[in-house]
Amino acid sequence: MNDSILLVECLEEFKVSNELDMTNNDLFEIFSMLLITQNSETSFDEISECVVDGGLDGGIDSFVILINDKSVTSIDHLDEIKFTEKTEVQILIAQSKFEKSFKEDPVNRLQSSIPLILNLDLDEDDLLVRFNSKLVEKIDLFRRIWRKSIVKNSKISIRYIYCCKADEISINAAFQSKIDQLIELTKELTRVQDIQFLPYSAKELLTLYSKDLPTQLELIFKENPIPIAFSETEYGYIGVATLNNYFDFITDDNENVREHIFENNIRHYQGEVDVNNKIATTLSEDKEKDFWWLNNGITIICSKCQPMLKSLFLENPQIVNGLQTSYSIGKYFTKDSNDNRCVLIKIVKTEIKKTIDTIISASNSQNPVPPVLLRATDEIQRNIESYCLEQGYFYDRRKNFYKNQGKPANKIISIQNMAQAIEAILNFSPANARSKPTTLIKSDTTYNKIFNPSVNFEAYLKSALIHKELTKLINNNENIEKDLAKNFAYHLSRILVSFVLNKSNYNSEDVVGFDLSSINQAKLNESYSLLKSILDEYQSQNPTENIINISKSNRFVSVINKKISEVFPN
Repeated sequence: MNDSILLVECLEEFKVSNELDMTNNDLFEIFSMLLITQNSETSFDEISECVVDGGLDGGIDSFVILINDKSVTSIDHLDEIKFTEKTEVQILIAQSKFEKSFKEDPVNRLQSSIPLILNLDLDEDDLLVRFNSKLVEKIDLFRRIWRKSIVKNSKISIRYIYCCKADEISINAAFQSKIDQLIELTKELTRVQDIQFLPYSAKELLTLYSKDLPTQLELIFKENPIPIAFSETEYGYIGVATLNNYFDFITDDNENVREHIFENNIRHYQGEVDVNNKIATTLSEDKEKDFWWLNNGITIICSKCQPMLKSLFLENPQIVNGLQTSYSIGKYFTKDSNDNRCVLIKIVKTEIKKTIDTIISASNSQNPVPPVLLRATDEIQRNIESYCLEQGYFYDRRKNFYKNQGKPANKIISIQNMAQAIEAILNFSPANARSKPTTLIKSDTTYNKIFNPSVNFEAYLKSALIHKELTKLINNNENIEKDLAKNFAYHLSRILVSFVLNKSNYNSEDVVGFDLSSINQAKLNESYSLLKSILDEYQSQNPTENIINISKSNRFVSVINKKISEVFPN
């Protein structure tokens, strides 16, 4: 009984500290999945994007996909992922019930849904008859990843997650029999063997809640590292650590790589590419030469650095270059007391953001890097961050930077979310915002159009906040079809701005003057009614298009813009 009570108190603390206005049921879904995926360093927005519950949810509350421990939430993510035998795919199909006991009904519903989800003969239109649009998009994304994983022989696992606030796990024989049937059914339909059903009671969730990631880590060197002074607040060390000691530094007690010390690296582990194959071969076979002779080494930034004999105690360490080397050591190196090979390490102690960005950019400029990964270090991104800080908001240029500082989730805005809001509201392109969440800022043309330094930054922040507030209203509105509203949330944001400003072709200065307090349920209802009438007429003229495709259609946006110009002639 105590664990259940304590869990509710932890949930309330999470709600208050993150300044969230959500029901306990909705909050519990995000809270529990953030805890379960904490080693993958998921963000609040990423988990929120994975929530698919509501009408026609097939008994699924959250559908989380992790590839190499990074959340993948949309199809355009896949363009940047190379699937190999070393790629690790995790599928988490979760049910989070704010109830005091485990019940069989969620498993019964899954047993009915899974055969449809895994039936590749059923297309998007077929699935939309049984499931809501958000779940159907996750199913489509999962199927694409499933296919790629099978073709490339990638490692794939499926986890059925069931969370509730029971004091402990209590599942009888009949319940367990249904779980076993679900697992066997999934194995039969997917040819995936690594499938588990994982129940979480209050006890397990509290254990995860109390598991703090260490902020200080000890790095042991072979010899005393050489201190190199530069200024009173910025200085560094150079030294070599044995592979054994560096392995201990980058892995936890279970020998899993510490994901949280790689957040500021602009690339994740690239898997079985040529350079990593060579590193792995060197680690396992070439023991005649010292490792650091053959490798460029590691760059680590930290906020504090305390020397102690042949060790450095690093506060908030971040490996900003050498991730491929580090992961190769973490995955392919086996500790051996007789192995005296070393890795070269450069430590920089600084808390100045501009210095950090410059180091990250310079350290990663030697090898080809997708431009989108370097955007976070651009001057305009730093300037937007500074502006948002002045206004009391936290622009998360580097994922989870502010989450790890304990800032409220309700005040954190990612680059991706900012770009989508600007594209939808300021550029009148909600379809692009809806369909290209991760590729909007890939090319210089679209990036410079979205992040134009001549535009008042207040218009950027207002756009993000308008969409954030509208999303909250959708979740709390009983007079609209929520699945439809969520599917067209960016369209609704664009329409709502016209309703508030009484203009069809508003500009950035109009958005600067936008009164956020004017966003209310009445304005949402007006915007939704207009969207619904336009959509009904469009569907009658285009009966073969489903609502997912329509929401991603620029042709439909043109119809919206034309209708708005009739309602609000400038």
